[in-house]
Amino acid sequence: MAKQQTSSLKKLSSLKTESKQKPILSKPAPKKIVYKVTISSSWGLLKKTLKTVNFQRKFLGLSVMAYAILSVVLVISIHSFNNVKHLKSSYVHGLLTIGKNLSASVSTLGSLSGAVAKSNNSASSVIEFLLFLLFSLMFIRAIREANKSHKLKFSDGLYSSVFPFIQFLFVIMILALETIPIVIATFIFQTIFSNGIAASEFEKVIWSIVCVAIALVGVYLLISSIFSLFIVTLPNMRPFNSIKSSWKLVKARRLLISRKIIAMLVGLFIGLGLFALILVWLVPVISAWVLLVLGLTSFVLIYTYLYSLYRELL
Repeated sequence: MAKQQTSSLKKLSSLKTESKQKPILSKPAPKKIVYKVTISSSWGLLKKTLKTVNFQRKFLGLSVMAYAILSVVLVISIHSFNNVKHLKSSYVHGLLTIGKNLSASVSTLGSLSGAVAKSNNSASSVIEFLLFLLFSLMFIRAIREANKSHKLKFSDGLYSSVFPFIQFLFVIMILALETIPIVIATFIFQTIFSNGIAASEFEKVIWSIVCVAIALVGVYLLISSIFSLFIVTLPNMRPFNSIKSSWKLVKARRLLISRKIIAMLVGLFIGLGLFALILVWLVPVISAWVLLVLGLTSFVLIYTYLYSLYRELL
């Protein structure tokens, strides 16, 4: 009995020493996400955009022309294109007046854009929205095929691009909801400053800061979800899953993406804006038609630029 007790005591002591010698395994701390992917400069993304558009130029050109024709036939009131003679006279009057060159150009271009965007009724607005959805899907499909070095036929793109129509519609609706903070900020700003509610300079500064802060919330949401436009067109992809994937993709890189998008918008505004202003001055008779094509072409350039940025974030 004594020998058994001593042996059991030795076993217990050996187990205690082994337990002391063995380190206690703890769960490793979660690693921080570090993105080592280098993104091209804005100029590099522009080169990729132009290269993609040039590769798929036949399909994109036919799509833009079809979009323009359907917009004129189904949406835009034809009579608004006929009243363009006053555009050149107002532009010339502005040029002859010292210090009003820029304001005349912008006001003329604004009048022309309003004429192009004028719709007949609410039914035309619905048709315009449906055309936007359809041709957006066609543009995205063509851009994706161009990255695979595959030229897309117009008929194939028209028939095969419609399958994610409902999913794409839901994503557009979510993006529209995310613009609510921007709409609220714009309404507050216009109400405060147009009605003279903010009397002193200090109040104007405070209200401006408040409006900018509210608008930045909408910008943050839009930048986080913008790439869901491309993700949702993938097979078996649901709208909310595409939104989640877009949020994960832009995590810790929103500021960089914002700079790229701002550079694109500024370049597009300057390039197409100058071309449109020169066109108003030289050939005002056809300027409305060409401005419509330029506006639709800007959709193609924006989608291509964003898709190039999306591919580099992967």
